[in-house]
Amino acid sequence: MHQNSDYHYCPCCGYLWDKPEATSTVGKHIVCTHCGFILYKDPKVAVCVIIDVDGKIVMIKRCLPTPHGNWAIPGGFVDAGETLEAAAIREVGEEILLDVEITGLVGAYSEEGESVVLIVYSGRIIKGRPGCGPEALEVRSFDYDSIPWDDLSFPINGKALRDYYGR
Repeated sequence: MHQNSDYHYCPCCGYLWDKPEATSTVGKHIVCTHCGFILYKDPKVAVCVIIDVDGKIVMIKRCLPTPHGNWAIPGGFVDAGETLEAAAIREVGEEILLDVEITGLVGAYSEEGESVVLIVYSGRIIKGRPGCGPEALEVRSFDYDSIPWDDLSFPINGKALRDYYGR
């Protein structure tokens, strides 16, 4: 198996990648020497929504899959075939039990060496009260000065929050 692959077999032809000569590389991409299939390790797209309620941002204390007990902006991964906006609305519903509408784009974020691209929206509540879905231990609203900056599950959330506040 190629040292940079999580795959044991070629996803195209099933050729066993148990020996170094079973694969080669083209740039950062792995190539099956049996069929020529190129394995592109594409980034995963995630979305989140900054929801401002009376000057405070709604955040969740996460239980999965990030470090237990850290805080994050509600959101998650986009499913194949799903629009970014639909995924953001769905994730907020799943995580904090709210129906929201997207009101704007805060920004798109990526970090060197990370496999996730994060799209951050602003939104407003249409219906419901914040509550805990299966991935949340707690839901709380924070003003800028009380955001738990040192306990964010994802450091990129801090950049997005600072951008939202224009700081």
